[in-house]
Amino acid sequence: MGGSDPCLIEVKTSKKLNRRGKKQKRSLKKLHAFYETDMVEGFRGFPVLRRRAAEVPELTYVDQINECIVEAQKDGHAVRNPERGL
Repeated sequence: MGGSDPCLIEVKTSKKLNRRGKKQKRSLKKLHAFYETDMVEGFRGFPVLRRRAAEVPELTYVDQINECIVEAQKDGHAVRNPERGL
């Protein structure tokens, strides 16, 4: 990401911060660190988690979905399977 990365917050109804709330606060701090540095330690079961740019070109199926929409509008339904599992 970059520029205006999201900044998640958690809103509580109570002013008291119990054990669960403290854990959630630590998790949010780690998530913010991940957004800022592209790396975090000990987040969600991962010893080290790094964000990297994809090394392969992005595949999009815009043409297929547009064809599917046109066909569905004309025939009432349409199906496309551009790749397995999608």
